[in-house]
Amino acid sequence: MDNNIELKNEIINEIILEKIINESTIEEKINNLSENELELPNINVKEKNFEINQDNKQRISVGFQFLFELYRVITSSLLILFVPQMCIDHVCTISENLVWETSIYNLALVFNFISMVSLFMMYIIEIIRENRLIKYLDVNLELSNDNDNVGIKLKELPLDKSKKIYLIDRYYQLSSYIATFIYLLNIIFSAVIVDTFYAGTQSLSTFITYVLFMAMKLYSVYLITSTDKNIFYSAYMKTNVQFNDLDPNYKIIM
Repeated sequence: MDNNIELKNEIINEIILEKIINESTIEEKINNLSENELELPNINVKEKNFEINQDNKQRISVGFQFLFELYRVITSSLLILFVPQMCIDHVCTISENLVWETSIYNLALVFNFISMVSLFMMYIIEIIRENRLIKYLDVNLELSNDNDNVGIKLKELPLDKSKKIYLIDRYYQLSSYIATFIYLLNIIFSAVIVDTFYAGTQSLSTFITYVLFMAMKLYSVYLITSTDKNIFYSAYMKTNVQFNDLDPNYKIIM
């Protein structure tokens, strides 16, 4: 019995001794490390976290507003379909409006869809432009936003990136001119049809509402595109937001 107790005590003592030796070894290794080796890795928290930065906030805002713009394009372009018209003894349904009638009716209907396509093309270019501005530029309230100073800033951007900005801005301007011209023709042709199948004041009020709905957008686009070369206003952030600084990710380190 005593032998067993002594054997157990010896085993326990060996375990305790081994633990002390291991702890001592670890402590000795730690003490031998240099200060540089003991430093934690330099992790850039700003780059690693997933907080919503300025770019992401702007893209989310643009996304929500673009859905509203799609509704504007459809209703304001397809005037013959959405403006109330009389079909003998009742107001026509959309399916009843979507039929081939006289040559002038058919021409107006075709122009409704041509106008919708041209406006869609303008919006696609607008989205590309907006995304490109958000990607390469920033909004900095502390910097000057006049044409000359923004131009100086853009020279710090890689040449291929600045060319992309100027090019999409030019495409946006041209697409807005084409879409506006086609839309004016669409208004004229659609007005003739609405007058022919007039359904009272509801026809007039709906027609004017939809036309003004799109006219406000086209006027806004005109103000955005008829600026100096280096003035880039946002098409969706409606607080006179102007991109006047470079995104740090694309700035050339001088």
